[in-house]
This record gives sequence, C-alpha cells and structure tokens, in this order.
Amino acid sequence: MRTKLLAAASAVLAAGVTATGLDVASASPSPSGPVVVASGLDNPRGLAWAGNGALLVAEAGRGGSGTCLPGIFTAQWCIGTSGAITQVKRNGQQRRIVDGLPSLADPITGGFAFGPSDVSADHGRLYASVGGPADQLDRSAFSEPFASGLGTIQRVTGARTRIVADLAAYELANDPDQQLHESNAQSVLATGGKLYAIDAAGNTFFRVKQSGELNLLNIFDNRVANGVEYQAVPSALAKGPDGAIYISDLTGVPFPAGESKIWRWTPSGIAMFAEGFTSAVDLAFGPDGSLYVLEIFPGQVIRVAPGGARTVVADGLNFPGGLAIGRDGAVYVSDCGVCAGAGTVLRFAG
Repeated sequence: MRTKLLAAASAVLAAGVTATGLDVASASPSPSGPVVVASGLDNPRGLAWAGNGALLVAEAGRGGSGTCLPGIFTAQWCIGTSGAITQVKRNGQQRRIVDGLPSLADPITGGFAFGPSDVSADHGRLYASVGGPADQLDRSAFSEPFASGLGTIQRVTGARTRIVADLAAYELANDPDQQLHESNAQSVLATGGKLYAIDAAGNTFFRVKQSGELNLLNIFDNRVANGVEYQAVPSALAKGPDGAIYISDLTGVPFPAGESKIWRWTPSGIAMFAEGFTSAVDLAFGPDGSLYVLEIFPGQVIRVAPGGARTVVADGLNFPGGLAIGRDGAVYVSDCGVCAGAGTVLRFAG
C-alpha cells in the first residue's frame, strides 16, 4: 500500500491560495534577493490571505511523542499536536493563532511532517486541511483520540477547530480511483460561499457541502510518459479571475519532467488549461490575471502572463510549500516546507 502514497507524498507540500489581501512586509524586497517575512516555522505549507490583509501560514508541525509508525521519506514518524496556523500581520508581527492540530513527523528532526497543509479564508470563514493519515485510513493504529483529525477539512473559529469533512473516511469507504486505500487531505479552497478540497493520495477533487457530505467532482486518471505509467496527484486549488477553479497536479513516481499540468474546472466539466511544468505543488493568480505556478523541483515560481509568456520570477527555493500573490504582484513563498523550526516565508518583488 506504500506505492500509491509515495506517488503522492510530495504533494503534502502543496497548497491552494486566493490572490487577495495586502502586502505583509513593511520592508521592500531587495533587488538581489527576497525578504524574509516570517521565520521559525515548523514545516510551513499553504498560504492564504485573511480579510484583514494578514498572511496565514499552515504549519504541518513537528510530530510529537505519541504513536510511531513507519514513515514516508523517514524511517518512522510519530504523532503529536504540534500542527498550527500562523498569522503574519501587515506590520510583520508573527504569532500562532491556532495550535494543537494533529501532526506526524520524523521523531529526530521533526521534519517531513504530515499535518495542517493548507488554509483558505472567505468572508470571515477560515478553513484548514489536515494531511494524512497515509495508509492508516481507519486511524486505528493511533491510540490518541486527536488522530481522528488526520485526513480532514476543519473549520477554524477563533482558536478552535471542528471537523467539517472527512476525506480519509471517504477514501476508505469508496476508493474512487481503485488504486489502494490511501489518503492525504491536501488542499482546501473556500470561495463564494462554497468549499472545495483535494485528496492528493486519493487523486480526487471534491465539493464539501454544508452538511459535510463530499460531492466527488473529478478523479484524476493515471498518465503515461516514455512508456512509464504514473499517477496525476492533484496538489493545489485556486480560483481564477474568470470564476473557474484551477487545479495543479504534481505527478507521481517517477515524477517525469515537464508532465505537470494545470486543469480548469467549472460545473460544466474539467479541461487541461496549461502544461509543461515539473512537480507543480501550488498555484495562484496575480492582480493582472497572470497565473503563478510553484515547482517544488527545481524550486522556482513561474509566471504565465495572460498572453502565455512564461517567466521565472523566483528561484533558488528549498522544498517550497505554498504560494500567494500580493495585490501589488509581490510573490510570497513558504520555504523549507519539510523543516522543523527553520521554515520561512519569503517575499519576492513581483
């Protein structure tokens, strides 16, 4: 059962974001490099703008001292409640506004965590996706009650959260892509009063109804490159200027270069929008309608102008996890998304 999750595991670094909000850093980016606007983060992943212009960061945490199981990219991982959401105000003030969320991570380094993977805000409502639970879909391997939060979408109210949808339970009951029962609740997008979510390991895209029921909108089929079959692995969600929902895919093992795609979904159906990317883990739209794509490898952000021209606007990134665009076109990236205590958010000039 590990094969499928390994194909999707790198998508734990992805996140969706809406291109709204104001600039966070009071300092301007240096022409020679980015400005650090947040630091000391634990496995930072998805970024989102709050209604007050603050930047929100999903921190997957550093695991804990609870139940330990064979890990992904590590010999083992152990569960704890170190997952969090951090807020970075426009004046640069940084603090965790939510903590105590489930997290699985390497017990020695705290790295390569599965936990809070994305955040999304819409008209005063805040949601988070909590990754995992890998191939432990019934979560019975964990004795800790809080493990029930793995593989879920949660509503955040103040410093509290409550589960509004259980992607892991859906995968266990249905396995829509019929490729073994494994789940990793990856990206969440709240927009226009509607809520959408991605299960990266399940290769599925959902609408979350107010009742918590999951409406399956798309299953991402396997593809073939150079005679090798690989999984699509959806990785992030963003709302486009045309009102459509855009979805990036990472691709699975062996992660073929140039095979990541961007998809455009409307209630009428889904179609390929752009291709030729490598290991795309996040996407966002800028104020001029440009599409920005974050590639975990080689660690860069590509801007696709409305006319189709492509430009690298940020590079030299180390396991980047999430992407957001400011109203002035500045590019924000959560960097070192597999690092405990050393993660940052960087701001590049637009």
